[in-house]
Amino acid sequence: MEAELIVKVGGSLITRKSEPMRADVEAMSLVARALSGARGMILVHGGGSFGHPLAVAGGLSSRAISRDAAAASATRMAMHELSLIFMRELALAGLRPFLFHPSQPDSPAFWDWAASLSLSLLEAGATPVTHGDVGVTGGGFRVVGGDEICLRLAERLRPRRVVFLMDVPGVLRDPRDPSSVIEELDSESARELAGRLSGGDATGGISAKLSFAASIADLGIEVYILSGRSPEDILKATGGGRPRGTLVRGS
Repeated sequence: MEAELIVKVGGSLITRKSEPMRADVEAMSLVARALSGARGMILVHGGGSFGHPLAVAGGLSSRAISRDAAAASATRMAMHELSLIFMRELALAGLRPFLFHPSQPDSPAFWDWAASLSLSLLEAGATPVTHGDVGVTGGGFRVVGGDEICLRLAERLRPRRVVFLMDVPGVLRDPRDPSSVIEELDSESARELAGRLSGGDATGGISAKLSFAASIADLGIEVYILSGRSPEDILKATGGGRPRGTLVRGS
């Protein structure tokens, strides 16, 4: 079986970001049920209030190597805890989640292995699941965000779509106005917009998301950024339709 979809479920969607280590199980259940019919899907999720606060407090980020093994260990354990909660909801919805970890984010050989493993899992009837995490590199530790994972897998597997599910309805012209969704961006415009925005967490926030989305779109892959609170739009996005939200396409 081919990898037809990579779906990134944002940490801000499945956790309560204002409450450390608090999962939003209701949102997890909604997303899991909406994704239960997707075929050829690789699932990636973010850290939200589990991974990000610990990473930031420990000085970990996606942009620099840290030697703080205690912070790396604590952040990784928190992400494992979140992933277990989410996988239970996926299993209740009828999926067969199988978790693997992005342990060596700067090793091309690792990503080759991860892509091969994902295909083997899909062929065996399982749903590959991974998440933003802390990996080892250069004698220390670096955060690898879920958006970066999507790019690394997309480079190797070339799915027809990559879908980012968020707690907002798309990329907004005005962050205070949920109705100000930008319906379409080419990759050049996405990068320009990313350059005007600032990252707000350990993985660079919406700025980094747009940059990674642009790089994926330049591979000839459709990228959709949309609300993970709308089952109707999730079904359209994973079924080949046009959901409400933001389409990022290659320039």
